[in-house]
Amino acid sequence: MKHLFSLLAAVALVLTAFTPAASAQVTPNQSDTISQAASVTVTNATTLTISSNRIDVVAGRGIAFLTAYTGAGASTDNLTFKFNVSHDGTTWTTSTPITATQALNGTNAVVGYFIIPPTSLDHVNYLRLASIANAATNNATVTSVRWMVKP
Repeated sequence: MKHLFSLLAAVALVLTAFTPAASAQVTPNQSDTISQAASVTVTNATTLTISSNRIDVVAGRGIAFLTAYTGAGASTDNLTFKFNVSHDGTTWTTSTPITATQALNGTNAVVGYFIIPPTSLDHVNYLRLASIANAATNNATVTSVRWMVKP
């Protein structure tokens, strides 16, 4: 009996030595820069059409945006980032049902952040930046618009 327990213990030890270690599969964040909105000037009191590349929407996840821009004068009026949505990546809304507004800070550089929550993206498969509207009395230069989705 003593030898049976020793034999079973040895077999169990050998089997655990060849069992792969458990590990979680990690999916990296998805992120990119909207190249069509890099280093663009939005003229005062106008809207600049962008029509960026599409962003794949992950069900149940929001999309975070980091924006960088500078005003050409003392204005603290708003820049409004407007988005189209699509179910197939080909047919896009003609309106911009999703918008985010951020304020200029005179001639100071601004790094802004906004998130489009998952509830705003229900039943949407794709999103794209359609335009940037400038309500200010002076021009604004957008240096970058970057997006990120956590898995």
